[in-house]
Formats: sequence, C-alpha cells, structure tokens
Amino acid sequence: SPAMTGRSADTRTQAREAYFLDLAEDLVTTSPIPLMLTGGITRRGTAQKVLDSGVAVIGMGTALAVTPDLPDRWRRG
Repeated sequence: SPAMTGRSADTRTQAREAYFLDLAEDLVTTSPIPLMLTGGITRRGTAQKVLDSGVAVIGMGTALAVTPDLPDRWRRG
C-alpha cells in the first residue's frame, strides 16, 4: 500500500484499511471472548476506530515490519 512505502494514501487505500472491521463489529457484540483484528491497519486514526468499535487488540505485523518506527511516528503526531 502507498502508506507503507512512505507515499501519501489516497481514498482507495483508506477504504482498504481494517478490511475485516465490519465483521468484527458484528462479532464483538456476541463473542464471549475479546477479539483481535488484523488486516491493513497502518494509520493511527484507523487503529483508534478499530479500538472504539470494541475490538480488544489490534494486529499490525506487516505495518510494523515495514515501518518499525511507526509507534514513534504516531506519538509525534
């Protein structure tokens, strides 16, 4: 994705982030266990949206492998 290579993301990229969120939002209301969501999360706003939906944990393996300093970037704003 463009965001993972340092280029600005267009609306198509933004639409692909957290691509399992719709399913997770349904599952979080019925699951007796905390849920983890992974898949295309590269932006802080997207991560916050996922957490706000009730998901307990976010998986960001590829994003962190490609951009190891991503947490520092998010802290700096």
